[in-house]
This record gives sequence, structure tokens and C-alpha cells, in this order.
Amino acid sequence: MLAASGRSEEAEEGLATAAGVPRGVFAEAVTALAHHHAADDPDRALRLLHRAVRGPAGGGRTLSVYQQDQFADLAGGMAAAGRPDDAERLVAALADAGVRTRGWAAVSLAVPLSDHGRALRLAERAASMLPEVEDLGRTPGVVTSVVQALARIGATRRLSEVLDAHQETCSPFSDDFRQARIQAVALLWPHAPDMAGRLADMALRELAEATASNTRVAELLIAVGRHDQRRASAARDLLDSRNPGSYLFQLAQQKRRGWPGGPPNWVDAVLAGLLEATVDRDRALRGYIDPVVAQEGELPLPGSRAGAVALVYAALGDNDAALARARRARSEAERSEVLAHLAAHAACLSTDSVAVPLYEDRDDVLPVVRRLAAQLLPSSSGPDLPRARALVAEALTPRGWHHAVPVLSSLAPAALLRAGASVFEDLEIVL
Repeated sequence: MLAASGRSEEAEEGLATAAGVPRGVFAEAVTALAHHHAADDPDRALRLLHRAVRGPAGGGRTLSVYQQDQFADLAGGMAAAGRPDDAERLVAALADAGVRTRGWAAVSLAVPLSDHGRALRLAERAASMLPEVEDLGRTPGVVTSVVQALARIGATRRLSEVLDAHQETCSPFSDDFRQARIQAVALLWPHAPDMAGRLADMALRELAEATASNTRVAELLIAVGRHDQRRASAARDLLDSRNPGSYLFQLAQQKRRGWPGGPPNWVDAVLAGLLEATVDRDRALRGYIDPVVAQEGELPLPGSRAGAVALVYAALGDNDAALARARRARSEAERSEVLAHLAAHAACLSTDSVAVPLYEDRDDVLPVVRRLAAQLLPSSSGPDLPRARALVAEALTPRGWHHAVPVLSSLAPAALLRAGASVFEDLEIVL
């Protein structure tokens, strides 16, 4: 209103001196002034737009834990793209102890193994910060990321200390502790196969309990699959033994009993479908995947549910069905996550890539499904890079861009570094 009445300078001065204006409000107001001057004074409009990007003088905001989590992912990607010094600077700017711990682990995991000194130093820094994290039970993935970093560089003694110290913190029979130990197995094998085998055997014994999650069994199969066929067969046999029949069969059984406990677990059905697809792809679709889809109707879906089936469709070669399924995820961030995993699958990215730690939270099954699909149903035609780039471009949304970081670090590192430079410009003002 001030600009329209010829008092634009007064409006601009007021915004420059006002205290406590939220950053988003400031940006919107200055952008409105820029729009007012776009036709008659484009230079001034451009200056105002740059000011909107920079934010109010003196910052005046702090990053939410969610934003810090995104930047921890970005730090891992920047290290993988060849800028570990900048990645360390970014992690050091994060205030939350849990996120910063995960950030140090992410950078350690991302730097080349040839830079052993840096990887070890950062893994140790992450491990030393664990006592500062207030409630590890409410911060899934932090212990796992530290364990991954230590295992990758073969720091066996320190790894044992961390696992022993956190058996009670995470509970030795919790999914968090099992997750950490299983993830150690895959990365530790090249350095200490005997220790990795012992950890795998411990995990297998515990997972044989009826209450253990099938997802953890699948993770163990992934972890040992390329290293030890005997243990891989044992994990696969355990997963097979928990599948009494097709999802369609289980639905019919439970309907006859009046749905006690609700419908069968769709995650278990997807995992069983992947195993079945190695023998009979058509039966895998008819008996497991298609019935899961038929139960859902047309409503938007949680990202994990949309994405798990999308990845199976992609592994079976139906890219159109995979993309349609991905777009049914219920939020922008969840769609980005599904699309990023589809992009990684299309690019045939290594399932051992750890530019960002492998574990986000106990309910995130997409990394498991993607890695299991890559192990059981490897692509016969190799990478489809045009498709991968199209998928990752669609995944780059304001709320979900961080999910694409691991793919960008491989397919478009220059773009990732440009994003990092823009974040650095912003952080120098606000932190």
C-alpha cells in the first residue's frame, strides 16, 4: 500500500529497521516491492530481490531440526562430490547435537577410503558426540550412522565399544540396535570378516524369534548377500519361512476369520513378492503386489507404501506403473523420497553408497526394498541415465530436495555443489 501511494522508500526503510520480522514475511514483503518497481526501475527491482534472498539484517532466525537434518544430508553429498572441507564447515554450523553427530558420520561415510585419516577423525568425532545426544531412542539413525562410519574404515575396537555402550540405550532387542548391528555387518566385511560373521550370526539368532521384524531379516540378507552365501541362504530361508502363502491367500484366510488383527502386513507382502519374483515374476505380481494395490483404492498413500510397490514395479520393468505409483505419495516430501529412490534404481547406483547414512528411521522401508530389489533382480540392460535424470529432476522440490542428494552426488555433482554454495551464503547470515 505504501508503494502504491508513492512511498516505496518509506516501506523499504521500515523493513530495513524493523526488529523481529520473520524471514519468510520479510522476503515476501521485499519481493512485493521488487514487483512494484519491475516495470519502471528493473535495476532497483533486482537489488530488492537479492535483498529478499539475503534476509533481514542480522539474521534473526535459527534453523529447525528438520532443516538441519536436510543440511546434514547435503554435507554428505558435498563430501561425496569432492568438497569435504566445505562439508565439514556445514556440519559445524548445525546446532542440534543429534543432527551434528549424524552429519559428522555422513561426511566420514562419503569421503574416499583413500582419505583414511579424515574418515577416521570424523567417525571418531561422531562417536564422541553420542553422549551429548539427549535421547537416542527418540533420534533414530544416529547410533546407526556412527556404527556405519566406524565399520566402513575398519575401526573394530571403537565399533565394539559403541555397540556395547548402546545395547542398553537402544535395548539389545529393539529395532534400533538390530539396525545398527546389521548395518555394521555389510561395511565391516572387507576389513574384519570374522567379526562381521559373528555379528551376522548374533543377528540371525535374534531374528529367528517370531516377534522380530521381517524388514530386519531382509536387511541382514542384503548385508551378507555378496559376502557369504551360507549365511545369505539362512537369512533367505528365514524370510521364506515367514510367508505361509500369497498375500491373496492371507486376505482370504483373514476375511473368513473376520479380520482378526486387521489385514496382512503389506511390507511383508512386498518382501515376499520380491523373493517370489526371482522364480516367477507373474506369480509375484498376481499373488503379492497386485493384491496390495487392490486394497488401497485411489486415495493418496504414505510414501513408504507408495514407494515400496513402485520400486518393485521398476525392478520388474514396468516403469510407467512405477512412476504413477510414486506420484500417489501423499505429500511433496514423500513424493520426492520415492522419486529419488526410483532415480537411484534407474541409474543402478551402488547399494553400498553411503554419501548419506543408510538409515532414516525405523519405519522407512524404501532403502531396504531398493537394495533387496537390486540384489535379487539386477538390471539386465544397465543404467538408464536419461530416466534417472528425469526422475531426480522431479524429486527436487522445496520440501523434499534432500532426498535426491545421494543421486545428485553421483549424477550431477556440479549442481549439488551449486546448491551447497547457496546454502553457505544463507548460513553465513543466519547462523
